[in-house]
Amino acid sequence: MATLRAIDGCPERGFVVTVYGSNPWNAMLTIRPEAGRITDRALWRTRVQEIGARLRKQYDLIDR
Repeated sequence: MATLRAIDGCPERGFVVTVYGSNPWNAMLTIRPEAGRITDRALWRTRVQEIGARLRKQYDLIDR
């Protein structure tokens, strides 16, 4: 979450990441009401897709 919060525009609260699958893994990024009002939905859709792509590039999943 610290990595996500460093991204410009990422809300402090109400941003949920659910990781699923493997090789390649995927993530569902959810913006909850606690994040506040979203005025530009198209911009947020693009941002969320970019954040997901960035996470897949930066992190590998380890089966424990």
